[in-house]
Amino acid sequence: MQMTEIRVEPFVMPAAAVGPCSPLPDLKTVQYVHSTVTTAPNVSAEEARYIGYGMVQSILPYQIQDGYDRRKKMTSFRSVVLENEHLKAVFLPEVGGRLWSLYQKDEQRELLHVNPVFQPCHLALRNAWFSGGVEWNVGIKGHTPYTCGSLHTQIVEHEGMQVLRMFEYERIRRVVYCIEACLPTDSKALFVKVRIHNTAGEKVPMYWWSNIAVNETPRTRVLAPADEPLECHYTGTSYWLGKVGVPETKEEGDCTYPVNLKISKDFFYCVPDEQRKWVAAVEADGKGLFEASTHHLRGRKIFQWGMGTGGRHWQEFLSQKGSAYIEIQAGMARTQLEHIPMEAGETWEFMEAYGQISCVPEIAHSSDWRAVRSEAERAIDAALNGRTPESMLADETWRAISRKAGTPIMLGSGWGALENLRRSRNGQPALSEVYDFSQASLTDEQTDWLLLLTNGQFAEKPVQDAPASFMGDAAWLPLMEKADGWYACLQRGVTRYAQGDLDGAWEEFVHSVQLQPNGWGMRNLAQLSRQKNDPKAAVEWILGAQKFLPWDWRVANECGAILNEYGQSKRFMELLNHMPQDVRSHPRLVFQKCVALVKLGSYEQAETILADGFVLPDIREGEVSLAAVWMEIQEKRVADGGEAHPLPYELDFRMH
Repeated sequence: MQMTEIRVEPFVMPAAAVGPCSPLPDLKTVQYVHSTVTTAPNVSAEEARYIGYGMVQSILPYQIQDGYDRRKKMTSFRSVVLENEHLKAVFLPEVGGRLWSLYQKDEQRELLHVNPVFQPCHLALRNAWFSGGVEWNVGIKGHTPYTCGSLHTQIVEHEGMQVLRMFEYERIRRVVYCIEACLPTDSKALFVKVRIHNTAGEKVPMYWWSNIAVNETPRTRVLAPADEPLECHYTGTSYWLGKVGVPETKEEGDCTYPVNLKISKDFFYCVPDEQRKWVAAVEADGKGLFEASTHHLRGRKIFQWGMGTGGRHWQEFLSQKGSAYIEIQAGMARTQLEHIPMEAGETWEFMEAYGQISCVPEIAHSSDWRAVRSEAERAIDAALNGRTPESMLADETWRAISRKAGTPIMLGSGWGALENLRRSRNGQPALSEVYDFSQASLTDEQTDWLLLLTNGQFAEKPVQDAPASFMGDAAWLPLMEKADGWYACLQRGVTRYAQGDLDGAWEEFVHSVQLQPNGWGMRNLAQLSRQKNDPKAAVEWILGAQKFLPWDWRVANECGAILNEYGQSKRFMELLNHMPQDVRSHPRLVFQKCVALVKLGSYEQAETILADGFVLPDIREGEVSLAAVWMEIQEKRVADGGEAHPLPYELDFRMH
């Protein structure tokens, strides 16, 4: 019998670098495609109780990760491998702890969708996100802030049992979360234990979803222990949420087969409280992947891109031609349009199991849904072989491991270490007695705040130097209030904005610019002026910012967006001609140029740019700006007596 092995080894694949974060704080208000929700009459008040609760309006204090492009090179990631005689699990701690591969050795079958490339795209609140494997989402809806960031990683051993531990400090909710993975000897299932501890000192909205990517085939079917799901789709102004049946829907037919769905939709399965919690995806042969959990994860979901042109394009944009996946998901709440209240000091723990499900194919693909569910549960029981998520959560050896320090193999962010230093200064307990937020993890991102802690001041900076990081926690404001200078005002303004104090933020940014004219404060005032619906002020402030920061493509892009929005496209084109070549050639600036050309009546010139293989690397999920500009051009072409040209595939990202 092969003993379970945990080892660290390189994992090499073509990858685009995430690149540098934006130096501009998120003052633009995060735009959710699903910012509002319309519920059908068949959705009960209890089911809609937390709909909309806990949605954030800014990703602060985190910085936007928009520094990637589509150039890929062979890149080595540090992976942690758990392997026994049946399974080989590969984790990538450097990118959110993603479970990248789960390989069934007995049948030489990959159970997950393993993306052949690493390609960041704009699908997360911080922008950068990548597809494939199992993603752990904690704290806030919109993909965890550490999706493309490193986690603190350890190996813990006790009485012959080895566990992979990955943990971090989430700065918006101020919680510590930990993911521990174990592959027992002779087990046909990988077990993952999650622990979330609220350190905030107050009740916070909490969120958890495990997003599991599996290959999409013509016969992929999603199974769940529910008779009805909540169908969720975008209507153009909001999300619509209503109950439908399983397995049939009126328009598409059997919704348990993703290939039947023409547009992107979510289905949240209404799993009864007393029902065992699981979800599975099976192929034509009745085999595939199952996830099962303790009762803490009540929600189950299927996400699919839809079979339309835009959905197919998104699949290839995230990977390469011919690659396609769906996601089966497990979460705390019934849907992803809500968060759950978590009391101060509370700790939540739950256990998941992942493995191969082997159903009788004729039953798995039967129209008898009751028989399908029964067969799936039989197959899950067979795979677990008595070792259930409930029994593993109660396992004394594992509970002992959870109280034991581990051997570090990789560092995460320095924010947990910084928070511990702040707490120590104030006589408060550390974030954790077990998890070591090592001071070795401190980087340049924390330098400003270390100086503030030790000296009570920020270091004076040249106005051209970009801020390395921001702070959103109000606990830092008493220290910040005592600091002097334009940079201190700038940072206080960002923190006040993160706390919802827009007037206070405005005053701080104005004071910063008065003390020392700087493009960072001017840019922030431009964005606040937009929110105040003051076009004149927005234009003047962003022009000032662009003058001070001519080398920053992000400021130039916002300048173009504001000038185009407020009818000053001619002025933008004049500015564009004087921008550095590397700035005006950035794809976002090229797109702003196309928008300006259309507004100025130069339709053919704009069309030539878009039709010449134009690619917008950071186009946002749900964004249809490329298609909209193209359609506007074609409308003008037809109005002038010409013939409309079809929308190029490369510009079509329409999911709905």
